[in-house]
Amino acid sequence: MSSDTIFMFAIVVYVLMAAGMLFTMREFNRITDEPSIRKSGTPEPPE
Repeated sequence: MSSDTIFMFAIVVYVLMAAGMLFTMREFNRITDEPSIRKSGTPEPPE
């Protein structure tokens, strides 16, 4: 494999990793914004 091919694979892996992190952050923020689907068994105290 030439160094250009390895470099292109590295770019593809980096882009996929960054996209995965962005999607994970978006899903985490969506889950924490909706308290009805939280996994904890204890209800939150009223404010």
